[in-house]
Amino acid sequence: MTRIVNSALSLQLVTTRRSEIEAQAAQLTGLLAVFAAAPLPEGDRVVRELRQDAVCLLETAPEPGALTFSVHSHMRALARVLRRLAAVETAGDADAMEPSRVAAPAGLPSGTYRVPSGLGSAHGQQQRRTSLTGGGAQ
Repeated sequence: MTRIVNSALSLQLVTTRRSEIEAQAAQLTGLLAVFAAAPLPEGDRVVRELRQDAVCLLETAPEPGALTFSVHSHMRALARVLRRLAAVETAGDADAMEPSRVAAPAGLPSGTYRVPSGLGSAHGQQQRRTSLTGGGAQ
């Protein structure tokens, strides 16, 4: 599963044909559908939240005539949920994915993640940050 997820996340919108994006999305959708149909462990909040994300993504798949950007964005969202699921399964402990336990990159306050953007500021110094606990952009 990790290989498929990494392959999907490496696809660039500019250099990938739509048919490749759709094929990856179909493969990821199949994997996510299996997860969404599996019984949930009792009391595992993180896995329940992942299941909710998975069901939401499966229900909101882009229409066949949607823009390639929409299909690509959806494919990446599928891959991110599967990546989180793989991390939980590998850790064997859903608490390992709690935001309070995720180490912040160097120079950032604990509990934040630098949002990658491809667009730098005029001086290249400004970066967007978002709270891992749902506080929004900082």
